[in-house]
Amino acid sequence: MPTDAPGELPTFLAAWAIVTAVAVPVAVAGRVLGRREAFWPRWTLMPFRGTLLDWLVLYCGYLVVMSLGIVGLSSAGLSGHSTPTMVNAAAYEVALGGVAGGASEATHHRDSARANQLRQMAAGFLALPVLIGAAAFLRHVVHDIRPGFEWRSVPADVVRGAVAGVVLTPVVHAVYWLSKTLNAAWGGVEQAHPLAETGVGHSAGAIGFFLASVCFVVPWIEELLFRGVLLRWLARRQAHAVLVFAVALAFAATRGMVWDPRLGPTGFVAGLVLMSFGVEWLGSKRSRFPVRTVRAVLASSALFAAAHSAVWPSPVPLFVLACGLGYLTVRTGRITAAVVAHGLFNAVSSVILIRQSAG
Repeated sequence: MPTDAPGELPTFLAAWAIVTAVAVPVAVAGRVLGRREAFWPRWTLMPFRGTLLDWLVLYCGYLVVMSLGIVGLSSAGLSGHSTPTMVNAAAYEVALGGVAGGASEATHHRDSARANQLRQMAAGFLALPVLIGAAAFLRHVVHDIRPGFEWRSVPADVVRGAVAGVVLTPVVHAVYWLSKTLNAAWGGVEQAHPLAETGVGHSAGAIGFFLASVCFVVPWIEELLFRGVLLRWLARRQAHAVLVFAVALAFAATRGMVWDPRLGPTGFVAGLVLMSFGVEWLGSKRSRFPVRTVRAVLASSALFAAAHSAVWPSPVPLFVLACGLGYLTVRTGRITAAVVAHGLFNAVSSVILIRQSAG
C-alpha cells in the first residue's frame, strides 16, 4: 500500500509536541539538580567482565518469567479466556507498542489478541524486577564488580536522555517514513502494526497501564539486555561482534521469510555487516578512531533491529534508534539516559496510537 507520510506528519507533530511539553520541564529540573556534573561527559565505556553466558542467562530468564507470567495470568482468568502463547522479543515489543516494532506470528481475533496483549504487559511488570535482580547478582556477586550506579548522576542522565529523546524521535520517524516510501516504490509488502488493530484501550486505567508498560517497563528491559550487557560484552573483542552479526542474520532470515521471499530484512542486516567492514577500514586509516566501540554499537543495534524483522521495514528505523541509544550509553557509561530517551520515543508512538484509538 502507498505511504502517506504528509498525511501522517500532523499526527506525529502533535504527539511529539505533547511529549516534548512534558520532557522539557523535567529536563530543566534535572539540569538544576545535576548542575555539578558536566552535561556531556567524555567518550567512555564502562568495562564489563561478564560473558556471553551472562547475556543468555538474562535473556532466557526473562523469556521464562514472561511465559510463566502469561500462563499464570491466563489461568487466573485475566482479560479473557484465550489460549496463552509463548512470547519472544519481537512479540513482546508488539504487545508494548514500540513504533514499527516486531509482530506476533499468531493470528487471533481482536478480543483474543487484546487479552493476550494485556497479559503480556502484566507479565512485563513481573519480569522487570527479576531481570534487574539477576543482572545485579551477576555483576556484584559472580563478577565482583562494584556498583556503577550513583544517585547523584541520575539528574544529569535524565537531562541527557530527555534532550536525546526529543531530538532522536523525529529523526527515527523520518527514516521510518522514508523506508516505507522506498518499500512501497519497490513493491514490498508492509504489515499493519498489531496495536493498530487491537487498540490500547479506552478507559483511563487501561491507557495508564499501557503507558507505564511502554514508557517504563520496555525501555528498562531492552536497555538492560542490549546496551547494559550485550554492548559492553561486544566491546571486548572483535570476534564477539562477528558472532552477534551472524545471529542477527539468522534472526532476519528466519523471520523475514514470513512476509516476503525477497528477504528484505536479511539484505538490510547484510548491508550492516558491510558497514562494519567500513568501520574497520576507517580505523586502519585513523589511529584514534574508536573501532571497537563503534563496532560494538553497530552489532548490538543490528541484533536489536533484526529481532523485529517480522514487520518490514521496521528494522531500518529501529536500527537508527538503537545506534542513538548505544551512543548515549557509550558517552555516559550508564544506561539511564538511554532508558529515558527510549521511553520518550515510545511515548510519542503511544500518543499516536491513543489518538488513533480515540478517533
